[in-house]
Amino acid sequence: MSDIKKKKQELAQLTNDAKILIATMETTEAERTPENRQKFENFIEAGKTLRTEIENLETLDKFAEYTLEPAGGDDGKPNPAADAGKNERKSFGQRVIESNEFKNNDRREMQAVDVPGLMKAIYNTTDTQGGYAVRPDREPDILDIARQRPPSVLDLINVGQTSVDAVEYVIMDSRTNNAAVVLEYDAAITPGAGDYSQKFGNKPAGDLTLDLKTASVKTIAEYIPASRQILNDAPNLRGMIDNELMYQIENVLENEVLVGSGSGAHFTGIKNASGIQTRTHQVVAARGLATDNMADTIRRAITDVRLEYYEPDGIVINPAQGETLELEKDDNGNYLKVYDPVLNRIWRVKVVETQAMTTGYCIVGQYKLGAKLWDREQSNIRVGEPGNFFLQNAVAILAELRAAFAVTRPKAFELITW
Repeated sequence: MSDIKKKKQELAQLTNDAKILIATMETTEAERTPENRQKFENFIEAGKTLRTEIENLETLDKFAEYTLEPAGGDDGKPNPAADAGKNERKSFGQRVIESNEFKNNDRREMQAVDVPGLMKAIYNTTDTQGGYAVRPDREPDILDIARQRPPSVLDLINVGQTSVDAVEYVIMDSRTNNAAVVLEYDAAITPGAGDYSQKFGNKPAGDLTLDLKTASVKTIAEYIPASRQILNDAPNLRGMIDNELMYQIENVLENEVLVGSGSGAHFTGIKNASGIQTRTHQVVAARGLATDNMADTIRRAITDVRLEYYEPDGIVINPAQGETLELEKDDNGNYLKVYDPVLNRIWRVKVVETQAMTTGYCIVGQYKLGAKLWDREQSNIRVGEPGNFFLQNAVAILAELRAAFAVTRPKAFELITW
């Protein structure tokens, strides 16, 4: 029993260390390193091993229940049957240790130890599989049948901070470039009043038109009700709920950044932003080519963005179009291999495939410079007792974030329609 108690103490300490680590990773972004994730996985594996060892030791102790009663007299004379009974009263573990098979073990492979009493007890059960002597194992993890999509577009966007509920930013609405070479003396100039008939060259005037824009902070939130009993009885369920809620609100944030409609409480996503460039995929191409494939259209969009003096750093596409792009072939049935699925690049620009992008569209652009996300309140988890939850012994687990988003340089993006 002392070994069981010691191993349970080790398991309790291991569980506590794992909870501290995961709490630190959830609250501090800098701690979400691959090393800490691996350390957490090691905690889980070590915990599973300890739990198996504890269960095995407890099972050995329970085997003593199957020993037989002594079958001898009380006249003090040697009784082989009584001696056999004494042997039967020993636990399964004791019999194994005292057996000749164990003593003669060469540490390579030990012969099986015959325990008749134990076998008789098992076969006397009503179930041919061992009845109540055998219990099913339980996988400790809760298996998620709906896989999560990784947030990817958010990695392309520049993120800032704000402490208020709105962000003002200035954009250059128009530019008039009249810069030119200026003559030192220009005979065609008519001198003005006070110029004393001098005909020095005049410098041209340009113009910049600036516009003030406002991005409002939006709230994305979701909560899940749960009973206190289930959270206490299944402590790992709380962690799963927290992770699931965080994933879902960040999922919605990615959708809003890409395709938000701009109506009501929605962001105006890049796809619907005013002033971005647009291109429709043409089967019959211009510029002397007979036809355009998807790779051709994407290359033309890259050119359009560069002509506006921006350097594309991302191509966001739906996985359905990503498949079509990767499987494109020439007239002889050979794969074009323009899209590198290993490096996720086409025409030297990174490709991001995400379900957040509407099927039938693609956005090419310089994401780091052309758009910005302002974080007002980082993603967080809170627990409360709204309404009559206190009387129902229930809690609400709430995930929430607040942020503002805007396309600050519309010409840095081009929307392709397939």
